[in-house]
Amino acid sequence: MNTEGEYAVSKNLRLHRWGSLILVMICAPIYLSRFGSYITIRRFVALIFPLALIWYAEQLSVWAIRDSGGWLNASNSDTWTRIFGWLILIISLGIHAFVYFYYKTQII
Repeated sequence: MNTEGEYAVSKNLRLHRWGSLILVMICAPIYLSRFGSYITIRRFVALIFPLALIWYAEQLSVWAIRDSGGWLNASNSDTWTRIFGWLILIISLGIHAFVYFYYKTQII
């Protein structure tokens, strides 16, 4: 988890950032078409936390090391922080998909 210069940044950082952003940008208009802007904004604000874990894993991993109880170290903390961010993002979008398809069968 060296943050000193470009050489220390994760090689797949750009892939993680674009992948998470594209995933949210695909799901948001679909949700928007069904529920409108007010509900979509309220629901998708919850995605800021997992996106922050994915985008800023190197910076947030310092706190993860301190609060992990010893099982995280400088070499794996940013990876685990990013994995937890992806896990929360996928679960959140899965819940959004469930709500979307559940209410799609209902007449609102």
